[in-house]
Amino acid sequence: MKLLVFLVFVSFNSLANQLVRDSDFEHSETIYWINKDNNNAIIYSQFEAFHMLKGLISKTLMSEPFGVNVSEDICHFDRLLFVDEQKNLLFEIAINDDEIIYKGNAYIVKNKSLEKFKSHNLKRIENNESMLGRYIKLNVNGYSDKCTNF
Repeated sequence: MKLLVFLVFVSFNSLANQLVRDSDFEHSETIYWINKDNNNAIIYSQFEAFHMLKGLISKTLMSEPFGVNVSEDICHFDRLLFVDEQKNLLFEIAINDDEIIYKGNAYIVKNKSLEKFKSHNLKRIENNESMLGRYIKLNVNGYSDKCTNF
């Protein structure tokens, strides 16, 4: 009986987390990709790259995490800020090579799909199409970057 209660609790908890994720993704209007040095941020919104990145992260989070309760400091990674149309921060995701970290869980991104976005980001930074990282808190309500000393 205890095992049955445990399994029901775990299943419900997993389902509740998924519902929150779907709702957050549905309301995401902009994604800020902050490089790990906090110097630059690339803004994704409305265009094809935004939908591709949003879809990739959403699909990855639907898979089972390979690491649970990851306690790594996310300040050493690139980060994605998902923001709604009122500029409120919905959630933050850390990116480490071919994995993402969300709410303490690590997920593998298949086929090195993040590499395409990283190289795209570097080209945009070289073309001065980025925002300085310290200005993000002016553009995202309720965001305070715990990784910088600005």
